[in-house]
Amino acid sequence: MKLSPNPREFLLAIWEGGGNAPPTLEVARRLVERGHRVRWIGDACQEAESRQVGAEFLPWTDAPSRHTRHRDSDFLRDHEAADAPGQFALLRDRLMLGPALHYARDVARELDRRRADVLV
Repeated sequence: MKLSPNPREFLLAIWEGGGNAPPTLEVARRLVERGHRVRWIGDACQEAESRQVGAEFLPWTDAPSRHTRHRDSDFLRDHEAADAPGQFALLRDRLMLGPALHYARDVARELDRRRADVLV
């Protein structure tokens, strides 16, 4: 794999759920292989995998964070909803809008600590 002549600093902000982490891990791995610096801010249960692909891991501190992938640690708990609109309401309230300020604060704090060329 060819190294980038202009390495960049990436900050990937990821939550554990719905299969979004595996493809992001692959992207992180490829970026690291090309010589870029990758930071992964996410749920505590993602630490081992993010470090395994060469990313620096940072846990959510203000935002909700799953420490395991066990069903009991799922703060979204969308399996409790009776139907799709109920699942969407839980997603909206417990992930997208409810804690949005907490996710934003964690990301802003990290960007204040160290800039990034790309935020995902």
